[in-house]
Amino acid sequence: MERFEKGLDEAERVITWIGIVVMIVMLIIAVGEIIARDLINQPIAGSLDLTLLVMIWLVMLVSAIGVRSDLHIRVEFFVAPLPPRARRIVSLFVDILILFFGFEMTLEAVPLVQLPGMMPELGISNAWLYVPLIIAGIITMVAAIERILRVFVAFRKDAAK
Repeated sequence: MERFEKGLDEAERVITWIGIVVMIVMLIIAVGEIIARDLINQPIAGSLDLTLLVMIWLVMLVSAIGVRSDLHIRVEFFVAPLPPRARRIVSLFVDILILFFGFEMTLEAVPLVQLPGMMPELGISNAWLYVPLIIAGIITMVAAIERILRVFVAFRKDAAK
């Protein structure tokens, strides 16, 4: 379990850095477009499409990491008063739902990647808009599996006491 967590920690660091680079690229594109459009009166072709593409990649990668970091939305009000064992059971149920969501996201994105079509301004396939859904789905599933394993380890520790 420790090696698995270390590998995921490293993957999370890499994805975080990719997210930082993507944010910088998106900022450069947006500032460049503003300067070109407003000061030079010559808009940059494809800047809107590229910004959209970069934003989709950013949101998908960072949201998948958010699952691992326990940043998903939940109602703590209902879970907090429960005894520790019941909280673990609720956590297990939520993590199984997240695993299912990641699986469905990946499964449903595969046909989208295979659709024909191009982003005319960029001259690339529309598939690049949907590939991050597959990557995020896989990362979400791996993060959910890690969380599920943690719950089982906690149950095991309780049983050993």
